[in-house]
Amino acid sequence: MNQELLLIAIYCMVDDFCMQPKIAQQLRRSGRKPKLSDTALLSLALLQEFSGIHDEDDYWDYVCHTFTSYFPGQLVGRTQFHRRKKNLSTLVNQFRAQITDVLPMPELYNGYHVIDAVGTTAITTTKFFGSRSFPNAGLGYCASKQLHYAGYKTTTIVGLTGIIEDFVIGSAAPHDALYGEALLQTQTPGVYLGDKGYIFKDEERTSLADKGVQIVTHQRSNMAQTTSRSERWLLKKFRRVVETTNSQLTELFNYNKPGGKSERGILSRLLYKLAAHTVGLAILRLFGLPSTKLDLLTGVV
Repeated sequence: MNQELLLIAIYCMVDDFCMQPKIAQQLRRSGRKPKLSDTALLSLALLQEFSGIHDEDDYWDYVCHTFTSYFPGQLVGRTQFHRRKKNLSTLVNQFRAQITDVLPMPELYNGYHVIDAVGTTAITTTKFFGSRSFPNAGLGYCASKQLHYAGYKTTTIVGLTGIIEDFVIGSAAPHDALYGEALLQTQTPGVYLGDKGYIFKDEERTSLADKGVQIVTHQRSNMAQTTSRSERWLLKKFRRVVETTNSQLTELFNYNKPGGKSERGILSRLLYKLAAHTVGLAILRLFGLPSTKLDLLTGVV
């Protein structure tokens, strides 16, 4: 999609969000009105995730060269843009959550979700032990890629249409099951499909079942409990949904290596990437395109 048209689409969505009384109240501040509005700044920050430009300074140079006529006399210095972008990262997550809530879900898919994790490298493993820039990062291992990394882990709940419904970000060190247990405790009743990393203890499964949350995974060969035929069918048919979503995050939005010199900076970037993924799916649905075609909105400019 043309970058100008994409910016307009994003701007309209962000403007509708910022016009809501509760959001406008959060954006209200004392002192002089900012030169570049919060709506414009959020829109340009989200556009970066679709542009293919991962370096923030290079992206702001591109914005100043390409979109000056869209925001005459409003574009600020790159330092101010980056600082305000970090400050608004919590708000952009509210934006993502609101879009998720209003996107329609086919009746057939209601009540079914997929849970999985994706890793984010913050620093090389050799530099990790001497670094103080990422105090809550940890050493993790990606079994599918047989790769050790130092950074963070994002556990996501994904709907069967590919929408990221909820997530939690933490150190890469803990086992997937710990994040899965915490995240599922806050979810609505339904069936949640996971890999073997989400095999919980019996007491945890019982606790979730009391809340109406059923976790379905392939059981290990040495376990007494087996996976039923219907459960194997569900896992085979729908586990690929979260694999597609993870692939989009890493290949299109560089989620596994976002860059950033501090923990606050890298976590801010992750929130924008998650929000951009949801915005992209909403725009695809607006144009009647399938969620697997997210690459139509991205690319190096």
